Amino acid sequence: MVKRRSFLLAPLSLAYGAITRVRNILYDLAIIPSRQFSVPLICIGNITVGGTGKTPHTEYVAAFLSGKFRT
Repeated sequence: MVKRRSFLLAPLSLAYGAITRVRNILYDLAIIPSRQFSVPLICIGNITVGGTGKTPHTEYVAAFLSGKFRT
């Protein structure tokens, strides 16, 4: 029988969620400034490294948008 120890990660999950909420509020209140760029910008990805399909998805998005934007 496999013992489940995922409850040990609950405090870390709560801390991460709280930090993320505070950061988002600081952006909403313009305490942390946002940056604007002169060209359209799309970000694809997350903190996962490898094997999540980011590269094929990026190629698909680039091909899909290639007729709408010039480089």
